[in-house]
Amino acid sequence: MQIAALAVIAAAALVLGYIINSINEHIRHAKKAKDLGCEPPLKTTGPEPSGIVSMMRGANASRQKRLPVWVQEQLDAVAEKHGRYVGTVILRTPFFRDTLFTLDPQNIQTVLALKFKDFGLGPNRTENFKPLLG
Repeated sequence: MQIAALAVIAAAALVLGYIINSINEHIRHAKKAKDLGCEPPLKTTGPEPSGIVSMMRGANASRQKRLPVWVQEQLDAVAEKHGRYVGTVILRTPFFRDTLFTLDPQNIQTVLALKFKDFGLGPNRTENFKPLLG
């Protein structure tokens, strides 16, 4: 009986730690965005809230070597919905995580030229842009 109680306490502590970490990360990002004068990006709405279907569609686009085109399609859909140009959006990825995608020229310049060390290179970026960037 004591082992079950310890397991429940450990699980609750993990969930609480995750929640606290998420809140701290949100506050840190919001402060940095405010300091830099950034506006929050628009969120895309996928076919379901967990992001699994969107991830599968993105992975399929990546396998077909058309991830940048797929991202542009997502941006175009948001732009049409909001009636204005949209260069950066938040896409939901599994499991309920948000990922920032941008095709905005100023953001690309910042990432590639001015703040390169501040941004990680994920597998999608390295594989899809390898023909372009080497």
